[in-house]
Amino acid sequence: MYDVIIVGAGTAGLASAVYTAMNNQNLKIMLLEKESKCGRKLSASGNGKCNITNSEWSFDCYSSDNEAFIDDFVSKHNPSEIIRFFELLGIPLYEKNGYYYPFSNMAKQVTSILIDELDRRKVSIVCDAKVTRIRHDENNKHYYVYANNMGNKPIEAKNVILALGSNASPKLGGSNTLDIIKKLEIGTVPFMPSLCPIYVEDDLLKLAKGVRVDGKVNICVGKKIYSESGQVQFNDNNLSGIALMNLSKYVYELKGDEFKDALFIELLPEYSWDKLKEYIICTINIFMKRSVINMLDGFLPHQLSVYILRRLKFEEDMRIGDLSDKQINRLTSCIKMLNFTPKLYEDYDKAQVSLGGVKVKEIDADTFESRKYPGLYIVGEVLDMTGKCGGYNISFAILSAIAASRNILGDL
Repeated sequence: MYDVIIVGAGTAGLASAVYTAMNNQNLKIMLLEKESKCGRKLSASGNGKCNITNSEWSFDCYSSDNEAFIDDFVSKHNPSEIIRFFELLGIPLYEKNGYYYPFSNMAKQVTSILIDELDRRKVSIVCDAKVTRIRHDENNKHYYVYANNMGNKPIEAKNVILALGSNASPKLGGSNTLDIIKKLEIGTVPFMPSLCPIYVEDDLLKLAKGVRVDGKVNICVGKKIYSESGQVQFNDNNLSGIALMNLSKYVYELKGDEFKDALFIELLPEYSWDKLKEYIICTINIFMKRSVINMLDGFLPHQLSVYILRRLKFEEDMRIGDLSDKQINRLTSCIKMLNFTPKLYEDYDKAQVSLGGVKVKEIDADTFESRKYPGLYIVGEVLDMTGKCGGYNISFAILSAIAASRNILGDL
């Protein structure tokens, strides 16, 4: 019998196993992973550099159906716990613009060190082991874990940590992990892709494919407007970049007519509408014979200039001196409020994480122990708690894993 079985060897599962083993070498621990390798998603995080945490720490960094849980989490935890955890593993972190990375800038090496530490501490790691069912014996309070490569013989444990992840990034092992949870009759919120591109209805968008510009991105949901500033990338049928990815979750809150023109991008954020119009008029007065495309190319990438003119149905070779005041206003508005109609498109391949998961009311907010099943813990991305870009999802995975492990260590 095992003291602890951890299901899932992603960030949360690895952190749970390492923390538990480091603090009690006498425990018998097993880590089960359905993929052929552990930590595939962690190894690809931060564009391979592994953005682990962030100095900005507030309620606004997370989203969940249960806002009280977010408040409780950010007030009781902070990035210093994560920094200390990695220092104890011999992985010091450095900070750049609020983002924390390992000095190696190699996510794969972080994963490798975690696995090496588990090997050194004799933790049993079993890959290609997809868990299909977990049974709780109410008499002896133990758990029996069934996996596809174990035949019909279950593995017995005093405690189980479910670090199942979500269905985001299926190429890195993401899958629908809620089936096991539902069999235990624990409440869930359906998964939806998050931190992903926003798909839009625009047949002309491909004209600007590959363009990257800084801007302020806004999405209107009912009477609320949510905004993010940062780089925007134009693609064939979607818009991406950190600002878009952070706002992608709000697309699922739109209903009916709210989709139309709900997304708008302010290009040239340094200029107000009036200041930009003044600049355009000044340019017209000096260079009356220039073409409109030539003028736009002075402050926008050429492909984006072409796209804007096609949207406005202006001829590229039209002289700026021939623009009417109404046309100047339309051009200014298009640059300062480039609007799009987003559409629902469940692209888990491009999603970094998922919205939804296990309802957080099902667990104790301090220990992450199931309220229904003593000794069963649920941690990481499988929970209905999603962070924005910047290391927040890795932070939550690690901190929830440590909290669960601490409680187990205190009980054993």
